[in-house]
Amino acid sequence: MARKLKAAIREQRGLTASIGIAPNKLLAKLASDFQKPDGLTLIRDSEKIAFLRPLPVRSLHGVGTVTEARLLQAGLLTVGDLQDYQGDFRALVGSWGGELKRFAFGDDNRPLELGDDIKSISSENPFLEDTDDRPTLRGCLREQAEEIAGKLTRRRLAAFTVQVKVRYGDFTTLTRQISVEEPLQEAREIYRLGCWLLDSFLDELIDRDTFAAEKAKILSQKKTLEEQRTRVMAVRADWLEPFQKWILAAKDAGETTVSGSLAQKRVLALEVFGSNLVLDGKKARGSCVKP
Repeated sequence: MARKLKAAIREQRGLTASIGIAPNKLLAKLASDFQKPDGLTLIRDSEKIAFLRPLPVRSLHGVGTVTEARLLQAGLLTVGDLQDYQGDFRALVGSWGGELKRFAFGDDNRPLELGDDIKSISSENPFLEDTDDRPTLRGCLREQAEEIAGKLTRRRLAAFTVQVKVRYGDFTTLTRQISVEEPLQEAREIYRLGCWLLDSFLDELIDRDTFAAEKAKILSQKKTLEEQRTRVMAVRADWLEPFQKWILAAKDAGETTVSGSLAQKRVLALEVFGSNLVLDGKKARGSCVKP
């Protein structure tokens, strides 16, 4: 079947295709990447551990730049090194250690998404140490924006809503989201809006008077600044539509262009602790570049 599919793509589109066949999502993705651009790789369950051993740790799902650096610092260069490691991965990558170990042995129980409609695209990052350092958080946010933008582009989708979620050291979880009039697809636009939302969390720690009700709640619970350092940050692109569909709709409406700088976009809604605000896109952009 895979060979027939590859042949059909070549005949009908004049393109090559790389296909991976494996027992789960993790291995199937690695198999499809293994012999690009015109490969066909089968990983049997009995072969998965041996297949994974020579691969670099970065090849595993969820291992980004920060996690890779920590693993390399510990002398763990390949997946085989992870398989042989006798220590506790939680000391290296926090609460994600258990999943990292399972991935290293080719075990992945994430369900397949068989539906055609993709409702949202997200990226979540647990920090090795709780942090309130803005450059660190923004660096992570930039990586997450690039990851989400890449997925949107590959699926020919665009998003009208960007959401940022933070989980603090005491496991309190807060969410902010912002919606725009024109769809987003580029990493820089997702990053700028994400920064604006992220800064609303961080500024709150400095000036609680901005949110008096939340301040009272926080003080009543006697939360400390240490507890308010970020442990997990997630970014999500929501309210997705096919980008081509939006372009056609814009043309039907008589618009001559379908793109513009984020500073020209009009923000329709911003949800902050249940409040609805209307802000200008220029303000959202400016808050991301302040020192």
